[in-house]
Parts: sequence; C-alpha cells; structure tokens
Amino acid sequence: MASAAAELGYPLVVKPRTGGSTMGCRWCAMRSHVPAWATAAAHGEVLCEKCVAGIEVTVGNLGDNPPRAFPTLEIV
Repeated sequence: MASAAAELGYPLVVKPRTGGSTMGCRWCAMRSHVPAWATAAAHGEVLCEKCVAGIEVTVGNLGDNPPRAFPTLEIV
C-alpha cells in the first residue's frame, strides 16, 4: 500500500481485485489505516485506486454468449 500511496496520494480506495465493488472494499485516508489493506487482502489480490469524489454507478452483466446487461445502479 505504501507504493500505491506514494504514486497516487491519499485518500485511497483499497479493495480486492476481483469479487465486485464492495466485498472487502475500504477507504484509506492516511498511512495509519493499514487494516484497510488486510481487510482487502483477505479476499485475494489487492487493488488501490485514487479516491475520486462523485457518484458511483455500475452495470452488471451475465454471461458472454450473448452477454446480458442488468439495469444501471447507483452505489451509495
């Protein structure tokens, strides 16, 4: 997490690389929030992203032949 913070700065969103947008997802405002990394790592490889203010929306999909899109949802 230290290398991600050095490159991206704080605040960071720390989450598992796979498994959706909420399982193990944590907001990390400063270096002392190391437990955020451990929580995310418990679910697999970790992804760190720069926290961006705004509305988060998602569109789920199912299958690939042909893919079927679900309705757009706002994540609050």
